[in-house]
Amino acid sequence: MKKTAISLLVALSIITIAGIASGFHGFSGASTRIQAKAYYYFLLGNLSYREGDLDSAADYYRKALSYDDSSPEIFTELGNVYLKKGDFEKAKSYLETAVQLAPENRRALWLLGGILSATGEKEEARKTYEKLLEIDPDDSESYLQLASLYAEEGDFSRAEEIISRLLERQPRNFMGYFYLARMKAAQEKFEEALKNYEKALEIHPDFESVLVDMGWVYERMGKEEEAKKIYEKVLEKNPANSAVRERLGRIYIREKEYGKAASQYEELKKIDFNNTSLRTKLGLLYFESGDLDRAIEEFSFVLTKEPDNHRVRIYLGSAYQEKGMVKQAAEEFSKVPEDSDLYRDATLHLAILYSRKEKYQKAAEILRKLREKVGDDVSILLFLGEVLYDGKMFDEAKEVLLDALKLDPKNERGHFLLGVIYDKLGDFEGMEREMKKTLEINPDNATALNYLGYSYADRNVKLDEAEKMIRRALELKPQDGYFIDSLAWVYYRRGEFEKAYEELKRALSFVPDDPVILEHMGDVLKALSREEEALTYYRRALENNHENPEIVLNKIKEIEK
Repeated sequence: MKKTAISLLVALSIITIAGIASGFHGFSGASTRIQAKAYYYFLLGNLSYREGDLDSAADYYRKALSYDDSSPEIFTELGNVYLKKGDFEKAKSYLETAVQLAPENRRALWLLGGILSATGEKEEARKTYEKLLEIDPDDSESYLQLASLYAEEGDFSRAEEIISRLLERQPRNFMGYFYLARMKAAQEKFEEALKNYEKALEIHPDFESVLVDMGWVYERMGKEEEAKKIYEKVLEKNPANSAVRERLGRIYIREKEYGKAASQYEELKKIDFNNTSLRTKLGLLYFESGDLDRAIEEFSFVLTKEPDNHRVRIYLGSAYQEKGMVKQAAEEFSKVPEDSDLYRDATLHLAILYSRKEKYQKAAEILRKLREKVGDDVSILLFLGEVLYDGKMFDEAKEVLLDALKLDPKNERGHFLLGVIYDKLGDFEGMEREMKKTLEINPDNATALNYLGYSYADRNVKLDEAEKMIRRALELKPQDGYFIDSLAWVYYRRGEFEKAYEELKRALSFVPDDPVILEHMGDVLKALSREEEALTYYRRALENNHENPEIVLNKIKEIEK
């Protein structure tokens, strides 16, 4: 049983009960059944009730009872007043007395049934509605309330049987089909639900609640195009239906149609301009669609209303960051105070900002301070290790990653990064050890397989093992140009230059401007005595900012001697 669907039935029940409590007040002909003095106060009670003065109404009805304590009408209306006041206990007491005095008092039974339903006395409520149906077998509301009680407890078979009884007597009862459709939807019998919604629409073609329900059912069925058509139809007739407009917006979000979603939220903004939650969603939609100026506008508006909304401040900083406005982004991230739950996130965003701008010293400084503030945290240590690596601060990076791995010895990423750093420090054994640990944790880590395989090939050792690792990496990522280059380098080390040449051509089809792969092609062509072609690739390696240009220049000089 799905809570969402059941809640629809409960809502219908509550609406009906509320209608009973606020509907006709008193019975025609009551004056003939209430003693004259009591009737005078009964009328005063009626007038006070209609004016919304419930306390005075209760006083007048009690005064009426002092003159006539055998009138079911007075007890009924006194019960109704306490129902309106929310005092279910007193309301129930007066209504039970009314029913004792007049067992077929439909109004008292109605009100009592509603109270029993609301207070969880389901069995007594069911008996009350069954009694009402004995009195009047065509009382459609009693069928609906009784069916709802069974549906709320998951007894859909009994609930549907009751609705069927109603529809046998009243084949064009709109609410009968509506309730039945909702029960089918609650059981995820969506096709049957739709059939009953269609029958309801035959009776009331433009009834909005039916259309909205149908849209929801189509969403649950994954038929979002049909749902969109339904919601658009509703909005044509009622553009102010915020709930439907938001549903339509959510469908567009799921479809990654952020611009169309934003259009729906813009309409919602016209209805509720100062709704900061809405404006935040709108800002996020503009951010996702790449309209950063409008995202900044929405987030800025929210912050004028809620300057301590640190999450939105991070959103604003992120929008500035994407726009390349580093100073403004840094200012927003820095405004999140240390005592905020989002201080950690804001500081990480700030570090990312400087890292992307290759300001590694600044990023590392921020992360060191964050580490002091929050203590050792694996994710912070790994990020700090990466920043230190990017900033070529290899010794500190090694120590930081060792600290991270003390906290999480099975961290795959940590072992891989540490292996790369050992390689940069010239510690081949350390690199090999960490890559093997990485592969113990995840044998299908394609990057680690390639890294270790290429490292063997580059040092011209364990070539068979290197080839095996690289081929496994290529099984996992067959179109990775860097992995293909590694395989070519195994062939080169074996002296299989033609095979190396073919693989390098394939690698360059995926990564045409990588300086190391270009250098490798130059080396292979030189080995094949195609020196003029080799020169072309060496020069291209330099043009693409080879990290060791002196080595490439020396290779060019050797050919040009």
